[in-house]
Amino acid sequence: YYYSTHNFTPFKMVYLWDLQNRDMKFRTILLPLFLLACIFSACETESYLFKERKTLSPNGWTNQDSIQFQFDIQDTSQLYALLLDIHHTTDYSYQNIYFNIGTAFPSGKRLSQRLNIDFAEKSGRWYGDCNAQNCDLSIALQPKTKFVEAGRHSINIAQFSRDSLLGGINALTFKIQALSPEGE
Repeated sequence: YYYSTHNFTPFKMVYLWDLQNRDMKFRTILLPLFLLACIFSACETESYLFKERKTLSPNGWTNQDSIQFQFDIQDTSQLYALLLDIHHTTDYSYQNIYFNIGTAFPSGKRLSQRLNIDFAEKSGRWYGDCNAQNCDLSIALQPKTKFVEAGRHSINIAQFSRDSLLGGINALTFKIQALSPEGE
């Protein structure tokens, strides 16, 4: 050990081969681990066959306007999950929302269904992932389903509330996830 002339703090002399040895350890162990961590943190944990986000007008969503998602399905033997993410403000005026959901199949057949989705508990606590201004609520429209027809499908979502202009809904994201065979 050598002593510096400043405050008599002991220090160890660092030799050039120590620096090279540490640099080699960094390159062979730490650098690959760091790169793997970066790659895995950048990857989305779930992959979707289809994912599309539609942003609504900041002025509100009229009951005349519907949101349309079009997608192609080729494998009719595959199980799928149909998911909807609703992005809304914490200023949204109601505890729930009603949707009219229309499905158009490649053959031209159409189905329609009314759906009530709760946004909050009766106490007013929001469901979903919320911060001070916005909430993201994920809903499984169909947790396990098969498509009976291959080809171009269309989903139309319209708000069906007592207000002709509904404020507080920022966007809708429709996702289709192919489920693994063990999900059957």
